[in-house]
Amino acid sequence: MEGVRQSHERERHKGIGGGWPRLVRWAYECWLETQRRPGPEASERAQPSGGT
Repeated sequence: MEGVRQSHERERHKGIGGGWPRLVRWAYECWLETQRRPGPEASERAQPSGGT
């Protein structure tokens, strides 16, 4: 969605059209990079206590 928004904004403000495929691909690659990173470490408070 970020790439579509950027390309629309670029076309409206600068009058430059046709760049949406590159911008959508760039946004997808940025998102994909975040999916390769590990998540945060689990804290002790986030673990179930198992007690009553």
